[in-house]
Amino acid sequence: MAEAKAAAEAKAAAEAKNKAAAEVKAAPAAKPSAPPVPVAQTTPAAPAAGPAASPPSPAPAAEVPAPAPKSVPAARAAPAPAAPASRPGVNNDIPVELSRQGANLKLSFPFPAPTAAAVFRRADTLWIVFDSKSALDLSALVDEPSNTVREAEFSRDGDAAIARIRLDHPHLSSIAPEGTGWSVTIGEAVADPTRALDITRNLVGQNRASVTVNFEHAHRLHRIRDPDVGDTLWVVTGFAPVRGFIDEHDLRSPRRRAS
Repeated sequence: MAEAKAAAEAKAAAEAKNKAAAEVKAAPAAKPSAPPVPVAQTTPAAPAAGPAASPPSPAPAAEVPAPAPKSVPAARAAPAPAAPASRPGVNNDIPVELSRQGANLKLSFPFPAPTAAAVFRRADTLWIVFDSKSALDLSALVDEPSNTVREAEFSRDGDAAIARIRLDHPHLSSIAPEGTGWSVTIGEAVADPTRALDITRNLVGQNRASVTVNFEHAHRLHRIRDPDVGDTLWVVTGFAPVRGFIDEHDLRSPRRRAS
């Protein structure tokens, strides 16, 4: 009985085994699974020690010294022209200033420095001669209200500055120093007396004579041509004190003029 039961169990186990093998055979073969992808091992980051370091800055470029500026020679400053002495007028001309002293006319010549002069009259023309390279501005005498001055003309003759003043008729005249300049007075009376000069006539032989005038500190001798008469005048200039001939005398040859 026991043997029969064991045989039955063995038979049942064999049938179950065969059935399982048949199921396995009927089932399709499963596709092989893909091999596992290896995972790269990640190295843990090292703990930061303080703030992240900034990338190193590039080394500063070596400074190239700027080329030294070429030494340019300083322009030599031209010496400032000497300032002319202060005086009115244009282009350093000497302006004649006109004023009245009673019935007389007064002409002032404001020279910036002492200037030698000479004054004399020929007929109705008054000559005023200065040792000056400056021109004389006679514009103040144009249309003179009293009509004493009819015409005034400036001219040069060598180093002499000459004012020729034509009057309405012959007048008395005088000259006087005024600062570094001169003033000339024209009228019917002499405003500034003149120190008289002595004149000596010397005979030299039967037909010759000479004249001597003691004029101390004479400055310059000018030969000036008279455009009206056409002759030549010898004019001597000087500084103050004022000296001259009081009266006109005809010595036949030469003739001295009142001055």
